[in-house]
Amino acid sequence: MHTEQVVYKNIKNVMAPMQKKYDVAIAYSQGMPTYFIANKVTSSKKVAWINTDYANTLYNKELDYESYKEINKIVAVSQNTKESVSKVKKEYGKKIEIILDITDPNMIHKMAKEHEVVEFDQSLINILTVGRLATVKSYDKAIEVARLLKNAGYKFKWYIVGEGPERKNLQDLIDKYKLNDQFILLGKKLNPYTYMKSCDIYVQTSSKEGFGLTVCEAKILQKPIVCTNFPTAKEIINNNVDGLIVDHNINSIYNGITKYIDDNNFMKEVIKELNSLEPYSSVDQLEKFYELVKN
Repeated sequence: MHTEQVVYKNIKNVMAPMQKKYDVAIAYSQGMPTYFIANKVTSSKKVAWINTDYANTLYNKELDYESYKEINKIVAVSQNTKESVSKVKKEYGKKIEIILDITDPNMIHKMAKEHEVVEFDQSLINILTVGRLATVKSYDKAIEVARLLKNAGYKFKWYIVGEGPERKNLQDLIDKYKLNDQFILLGKKLNPYTYMKSCDIYVQTSSKEGFGLTVCEAKILQKPIVCTNFPTAKEIINNNVDGLIVDHNINSIYNGITKYIDDNNFMKEVIKELNSLEPYSSVDQLEKFYELVKN
């Protein structure tokens, strides 16, 4: 059982159902939000978002089915997510559709200018990763890569924007390798785009992603990107053209980062390509959402 299933099993009998009847109830992700909407809310229509490679998660699928059979529509955030969900039960395939994570480049560029980032040291290479502190993001590998960078003599700081349950474990690893000056957990920030705009290299080390929204956002801000080869990476990055897709191991991530640092011409070519691209936008997905709610 997934930890959220364990929690829900133990608290469901003391969770009072919502008294009001709603037209539409939406679970914004798998797990606890879906269990709550399916079992504790009365509504004419129930919709549940799935934003992960569901077939390969730790969720007990038969236990989840007890909730998903109460859901009218399942929304996947990518083609890969849809295929993953559809593998689990044929019944899911009949009520699933894709609504991409909504990305508005105009909003991102506007927010990226809201304030200056004081934490970055402009005399060094500033590396950034944005995401919750969870095992699926593989920050332990990122710390190992930072250790290699330090031992090789590179002058850098690697900042993490995000919060989560792995903070203590990650900080312990940072302390162990004496990387407190190189690998910095900044915590949660209401506006991560100012940090994205100001960084030199954006890195995503995730083992899995439902879509890879932060990578897409960094691309909109025309940042050189290194991301691991999660299932949807190739939907976002054209490898060696507008970014780098690397294998899920420490040496590959290290080689991707150092390729940018050591080869300034390559970095300039990637940035030039990013500048020439039409900004990715999925604002049109709002219309799909409106139709989903209205119908």
